[in-house]
Amino acid sequence: MSKDLIVTLVHGTFAHNGRAKWMSVDSSLVSVLKRSLGEEVRFRRFEWDGKNTHSSRQAAGKALAMQLKEQACQDPPATQVVIAHSHGGNILAYALSQSDLPHLLAVTLGTPFIRVHPRQLSTIFSELLLKLFGFLLIGAIFLLFYLDGFNFFDSHSIPPGEKKAVLSFLLSLITIATSVLLFVGYFPAKYAAVVQALDRREQVIKYQLEASFAASQNLMIISVAGDEAAAGLGLLDYLGNIPAIIFDHLLQLSRNTFKALASTWVVCLFLTPVFPFVKLALILMMFFPPAMLILLVVPLFCLSLIRFFGYWDDRALDYAYVRIKTNRDPFIRWTRKEIDLSLDGRDGQRIVAIRYPRARWFPLLSGGALHHSSIYERRDILEDIVNWIIDGKKPQGALSFFPPSKFYDLNKNPK
Repeated sequence: MSKDLIVTLVHGTFAHNGRAKWMSVDSSLVSVLKRSLGEEVRFRRFEWDGKNTHSSRQAAGKALAMQLKEQACQDPPATQVVIAHSHGGNILAYALSQSDLPHLLAVTLGTPFIRVHPRQLSTIFSELLLKLFGFLLIGAIFLLFYLDGFNFFDSHSIPPGEKKAVLSFLLSLITIATSVLLFVGYFPAKYAAVVQALDRREQVIKYQLEASFAASQNLMIISVAGDEAAAGLGLLDYLGNIPAIIFDHLLQLSRNTFKALASTWVVCLFLTPVFPFVKLALILMMFFPPAMLILLVVPLFCLSLIRFFGYWDDRALDYAYVRIKTNRDPFIRWTRKEIDLSLDGRDGQRIVAIRYPRARWFPLLSGGALHHSSIYERRDILEDIVNWIIDGKKPQGALSFFPPSKFYDLNKNPK
């Protein structure tokens, strides 16, 4: 093949300092590429620290973008090919999102693409804040009756000028005035600011961390059934979301509990002069609101801790804002032009994805390597990569990406 090619190899997590043997000059991948594409093919290695953190991958993405730009400036006619393994594919996505490089072909091998889903904390915050205020208001009213000996409705038991009655009256005025001020004046502005900050933070994290490619990018996504890294990260993603599931259930419980408590408190306050045992019930219910609030906070704390086990992340609190998970397919960015080309049956995007069957079951027991660590040595995969680089031939069984259904609806029924 006479095409002038520069092949850049990007390793994955923990494979720095020469540990990625597949990038060496005598590896199966390099040997097959040289034999099929010609000895004049130039290989470049991209090294990064290999740490399993978002900040390391983002920094590596910036460095890779700079390296690719320098290579393009040094030899403009050359076609650049980037082959990235594992989390190297996320680094490649970050690099391409920061640069517009023509004549670039990208191949990802067994990449667990990072996907980000906002948790809609503004909605949760609104509900919790209203519940908190409701608990405090009802609790304050109950405290007044408690200080008054639960005899507020028995006018004969409250002599004029008694300190308890005066205290109850003053606290009632303070509670009502505070409620009015919060809801009419100070509260709405601060509430809106917090909601906007939460929404903005979720979108910023999504933009920074999500691995995405433009639909016009020449990209070949390769995965293998039984990939151990994908399975492990999938399990950690599930375990990491358990606190969120608990939080959702507690929030649902609080919806019903708040209504029940509010009505029960009112009924009990009126029944107290008639049924003395209701006093004990009211005292016990005093401890329920803080207990419920504590239970709602605990899952958020667990959410931040679980990130350490999933990604050794140095920004663990981000997981409280969004759900960060992995997927074998990246997020695809579509432009109107690409959507129109796809809807017209033309080539609006150049991304193909193929999932290969596992070469063997339980490879370690049979003396082989992990599926994730041998994906760049399989002959069938290497041959498909070579054919795709040479003439853009789509491997048998490969799938293309199409715009989501909402884009089709928008095109059919423009508004």
